[in-house]
Amino acid sequence: MRKLAEIVEIDAIHPIKDADKIETATLKNKAWQCVVGKGEFQPNDYAVYFEVDSFLPKSEPYMFLEGRCNRIMDGVEGYRLKTIKLRGTLSQGMLMPLDKFTEPKFDRIRGKGVGSDVTDILGVKLYEAPIPACLAGEAKGSFPSFLSKSDQERLQNLPEYFEMDFMQGVEFEATLKMDGTSVSVFYNNAVSEPEDMFGVCSRNLQLKEKEGNTYWDVVNGMFLKERMICLGKNLMIQAEICGEGIQGNHSKLKGHQMFVYDVFDIDKYKYLKPSDRLGIIAELCEPEVLMHVPVIGKYRIFNMFRNFEDLHEWVTQQKGMNGTVPEGVVFKSVEPVDGQVISFKVINNKYLLKYEE
Repeated sequence: MRKLAEIVEIDAIHPIKDADKIETATLKNKAWQCVVGKGEFQPNDYAVYFEVDSFLPKSEPYMFLEGRCNRIMDGVEGYRLKTIKLRGTLSQGMLMPLDKFTEPKFDRIRGKGVGSDVTDILGVKLYEAPIPACLAGEAKGSFPSFLSKSDQERLQNLPEYFEMDFMQGVEFEATLKMDGTSVSVFYNNAVSEPEDMFGVCSRNLQLKEKEGNTYWDVVNGMFLKERMICLGKNLMIQAEICGEGIQGNHSKLKGHQMFVYDVFDIDKYKYLKPSDRLGIIAELCEPEVLMHVPVIGKYRIFNMFRNFEDLHEWVTQQKGMNGTVPEGVVFKSVEPVDGQVISFKVINNKYLLKYEE
């Protein structure tokens, strides 16, 4: 589960040129930085850090955000945090002193140590933009329990990887992060009812098959149900559907295209390594039918880059489809480490500042 709000310790405070009222705070064991009020924090202070994409309910102690980042999600008023620049300085997320949470319902956060997840205590949710009617569909049920949801951790939360000697020898597949809508398509012959063996899911729900729903239209257009049944393996294909009418279509695509980024083995309950994933795609379809997310290359990134800043600079130099600015890069270990594929993402700040609403 992603920590959207957690207890952190301030590492250092940095001045901002020509700024009298604000400065920058960096965090211990995190590669994030936030613009804060001058004198609001000192090194070694504890605080609550709210990650970018957090949705905070419209209530105390968040009312100071009123008029700045108001949003409505699932009928609830609140505030969405995003990447911004103030006086030319990048600020990602938000820091708040612990003494701002004075109401009794927040008593549980006091006394918690650094790294404690306080997302639920503070009523924080992951912000999700309103879903167009063509994507919403009609729910058949919740996301199946025999599947795994995809939500790559941001490398800013894993700075220790740069300090681990063994990580320097790990080779990673680097792929472009496509900005669309996530779809999970599965075949599982272990279920009791034949009509439940194949399914199509959005991020949180399994969807009924219905004409006019983009997820099902794309899946049916490539005969993916028939292909997966014919293959006969209990798998989930996870992909991003991109194109016209989806997330602003920043890749400038015609129509709708499905880009696979993961294949999950249901029987073994684990993700396939990159070479096996590509093999499954080749078994299912011709490359022009079921596309893979663009592969940039394979790199020992923790041998190439000394810190997050250097790696992020490399990410900003990558080109997206049709010459666009890509959302970021996803990294997955070419071979499993201790039996599991290591994966994480680096979001391109240039993309966030250009396209985030």
